[in-house]
Amino acid sequence: MGKVYLFSLGMTLVLEVIFARTWGVKGKDFRVILLMNCLTNPFVVWWHYSHLTGTFGLHTLLPEISAMAVEMILLRIFCKNIHAPLLLGICINLFSYCLGSVILFIIQGG
Repeated sequence: MGKVYLFSLGMTLVLEVIFARTWGVKGKDFRVILLMNCLTNPFVVWWHYSHLTGTFGLHTLLPEISAMAVEMILLRIFCKNIHAPLLLGICINLFSYCLGSVILFIIQGG
């Protein structure tokens, strides 16, 4: 199970790093994004794999939205140089959730 957590965290970090860089995030704000994902991703992955229902990730929406809310609060509190931190929180999570779901679907053989 540890490999699943590491793979998911790694994939999330790569996707969100790409998005954050495109958004123009750098310096301390960039480190906050990395750290907040290290805090929230394990919970979402644990929930996903401990509550499988065959709904292709739909059961993960509630913890994903919860993690997104926490991340948006952290962005708002700690990232003073990010333009529209709440919008970034929504966009970055939608990007990594959707693209991550497609990648996972492909890896698992469709």
